[in-house]
Parts: sequence; C-alpha cells; structure tokens
Amino acid sequence: MVDYTIYAIEALREKSRRIQSEQEARRLAYLDGLTGLANRTAAIEVLDQHLRSSGPHSPATGLLYLDLDGFKLINDALGHDAGDQVLSQVSRRLQSSVRDTDLVARQGGDEFIVIAFHDTGIGEPAQLRSTMTTLAQRLLDSVEAPVQVRGRDYHIEASVGISLCPLHGKDALSLLMKADSAMHEAKKLGGNSFQVFSCEHSERQQHRLELANRLYRASEDNAFQLAFQPVIDLADGHISGAEALLRWPQPDGSSISPAEFVPAAEENGLILGIGEWVIEESLKTIKRLREAGFPDLQIAVNLAISQLWQAELVNSIVARLNDLELPPCSLIVELTEGSLMTDVDRMEGIVKEFRSVGIGVAIDDFGTGFSSLARLKSLPISTLKIDRSFLMGTPEDENAVKMVRAIAHMAESLGIQSVAEGIETEAQWRMLSGLGCQFGQGFYFARPMPEPDLLALLAKRGKA
Repeated sequence: MVDYTIYAIEALREKSRRIQSEQEARRLAYLDGLTGLANRTAAIEVLDQHLRSSGPHSPATGLLYLDLDGFKLINDALGHDAGDQVLSQVSRRLQSSVRDTDLVARQGGDEFIVIAFHDTGIGEPAQLRSTMTTLAQRLLDSVEAPVQVRGRDYHIEASVGISLCPLHGKDALSLLMKADSAMHEAKKLGGNSFQVFSCEHSERQQHRLELANRLYRASEDNAFQLAFQPVIDLADGHISGAEALLRWPQPDGSSISPAEFVPAAEENGLILGIGEWVIEESLKTIKRLREAGFPDLQIAVNLAISQLWQAELVNSIVARLNDLELPPCSLIVELTEGSLMTDVDRMEGIVKEFRSVGIGVAIDDFGTGFSSLARLKSLPISTLKIDRSFLMGTPEDENAVKMVRAIAHMAESLGIQSVAEGIETEAQWRMLSGLGCQFGQGFYFARPMPEPDLLALLAKRGKA
C-alpha cells in the first residue's frame, strides 16, 4: 500500500523551499549587493507606502540625496575594487549617523538616499528644515573623515540635496527628483555642502542638462577654439610665452565662459577628450611658432584633475612632443593649487614625472588653495602664478603689496619663476617688477587672442 504521508511531507518540504526561495529572491531584489543597504526600489516603495498609510495629512518627512565628490578619481585611478571599499566604508558611516527609524539606501553608483521619518513632533516646515539640515551636516562630517584603501588614507567629500514632505511633494519620485536637483546645486557651488530644494534649483538643473547636450555636440563637431594670452617678461616687456585658454564660441557670436562649461564637461565625462584636444592643438601651435622663427616661446596649458590621474598622461604627451620634434621645455602644464591637495603623495609623483622629462610645471592661482609651504618646497615645480585677486587694489593697498612681495621673494628663494596674473595698469607692472616678480600677463599687455594674432604681435615686437 502506498504511504501518501511521505509524499505529503515531501510536498510540504518542496513548498517550504519554494517559499524560502521566493522570499530570498524578494529580499535580494530590495537590497544592494555591495553595501547591504536597501536599494533604490526599496527606498521608493517604503517611502510611498509610508506616505499613503498616513491618510490625507502627509507626515513630516525629509529625503536627503547624497553624492560623493571625487569618488570617480579614486575609482578610475585605483580600480573598481578600491572604489567598492570606499562605498562600503561610506555606507557604514551613513548608517551609523542616522536614527534606527530612518532608512539609508544606495541609489546607485556613488549616490545614497536617506529618508528621515517624522510622524509626530515636527509641526512647522521651518522646524523640519532645521532638523534635516542638521542631519545633512552630520552626514557630511561622517563622509569627510579619511577612508583607508590599501593601507593609505584618502579624503573624499559629499554634496547633499534635501527635499521636504509635504512642502516639496507628496510622493517618493517627486521628493527624489527635487532632492537630486538640490544636490546638483550643492555640487555646483563647490561640493562638501548641502542645499534645500527651491524652484530655482530645478530651473538651473534644466539649464545644466541643456548645456551638457550642447557640450556633447560641440565635442563631436570640434566647435572649441584656443585663445592665447601672452606672458610678458616684466623686466624688458618682451613676450616670453603664452597661456592657451579654451574658448567655446556660439553661433550668435557670444561665448560661454569656461567657468561655466568646464565644470559641466568634468561632470559629464567630456573633459578628458577636450583636454586631449587642447594639448594636441597647443603642441601644433608651438610647432608653427618655432617654424615662424620663435623657438624659445613656451606655451602653458591647463590640466584638469581627472587628466592628471591618467596613468599614461606624461608618456602620451612626450610621444607627441617627439612626433612633432619639439623640446619638452617648450610646454608648461598648469595645475591648480587645490588639485595638488587631492592626493598629495600621488600628485607629487606626477609633478616629478613631468619635470623628469623636461616639461615645465606651474601652480596656477597660487595663494588661493592654502597649500603647505613644506609641501611646496618638496615639489620640483618651475613656476608660481600669483592669483589675480592679490593684485586688486595695488599698488595703493599696502597689505596687498606686502603679500605679492612675500610670494615673489619666496619663489625666488626656491629658484622658481613667478608670474603675476591679471595685470591691468602700468602702475601694477612697475610695482611687480620692483618687487622681484619676473613675468606677468593681463589685459594691460594683451587680451587672449587667436594664434594668427599672436604671430602678428610677435612679429611686430620682434623675435622672443
């Protein structure tokens, strides 16, 4: 006789396994595999369910959208395994910075969501706003502490956008979209900060989207141009070189400021291609200048941080110099003072690599980044460019004059050339020359100009 009990038990076991499997699949569908946090789908469902269950009176709830500043540099330079370590460390810090009743989720990539539930205790929008901004600052502080990867400390920061329910929306997607918009505003303002959503943010985000689309087209159509601003020897007024400046002319004859489109190019991953184009065109200009009888002129190009972290950057530039039969000393690369502080040991190695092959290295906007003088001493840089802000009010402003004198004397003592930016009057030229500053550039001497105009100016003034 058949024992159906065995079949029944096995059927129950199979049903139990199927239920467990379905439960596990459902659990995994709502979890981020790397960090163990809730994922975007889970965050949206939880928030929507919370808002619906509260009836007609939307509960006071805050959504914070956090994006890491500088994570891409670490990910690109050290690899995805290192990037994953950073994300795991950050996720644990965020989790420990919120209440047990709050939800931390990974939106994707290097972006996180924090949902702070406040059913009771917060009655006014101003009070909710204050509570959320306090939380945002706590999250920023937790991220800012160094993260350790492969035995070394790396510094990252974050930008946070905040949206409030019911003030900015009564469903998860609306709140998420507006927090995202506010986050981009915080990032645009320099990062390591938070912003609460406003209608102006949404309009600016739409403008950034349109700008990004136009940048893509400009990159494909080679719509960029270079302008060259002469660098003058302050002792005798002759042209010693020029700085290559990126320009994006528009069909109506106007031009979009690099201060606006360069950050957008960095944010959208276009800066590497644009940067390669700038280097290539600058080297071709050097070649033509030498063929025209100006062999000693140096051209300076600005490099973005993401360019500096490319493993083969120096080798690729040297290869093009060799192809064009140009001496390395004909090129100067300009790095911002702030970029040198992103990963000081790595940046020191990059500077030394440039100098070892004979390419000049200038620190641009010196005096604005608060870099260590000890660090400056250890870097084999060739040029300090004194930021134009120090020339404002000179020569009448005695404190400004003292500051410029100190920088010029420091550069001289270290065997480094000094270049003053933003010279607008003859009085400033005479003052700088008297203070020991060797070179300068600014509207007093010449505005940035196309290559043919630079050649004409050189011919007029005589060979450099």
